Amino acid sequence: MHKSHRAMTKSGTAAAAAAADTMTTLVHRMPILFAQPSAENMTEWNRAIAEKVTAGCFGAFYATLAAQSMAMRMAAGMVAWEMLPLEMLRISDAATEPGYRTVAANAKRLARPVRR
Repeated sequence: MHKSHRAMTKSGTAAAAAAADTMTTLVHRMPILFAQPSAENMTEWNRAIAEKVTAGCFGAFYATLAAQSMAMRMAAGMVAWEMLPLEMLRISDAATEPGYRTVAANAKRLARPVRR
């Protein structure tokens, strides 16, 4: 299998897993977020917003690092033009990985039974 096919398969698989984790997270968070306001609900709201901002900032940072790495390797002649789509996929994966990791952790945490 060609390098780019493996990378696209890996990226697609990660996106599908993130979609499933997002569904799990939304199913568990919606009743909390749309319930009558309470201290517990506001804590979950704050956590959700903080996680999104953090994942977005890390994603932007990692995408910038991946783009700079690609630019430096291209300037040194280490990246052929045929590999440009694969390099762009690496940048995209670097940008989305923090969000995928966050949504996977949320799905795992929210799907656990609540202890009382």
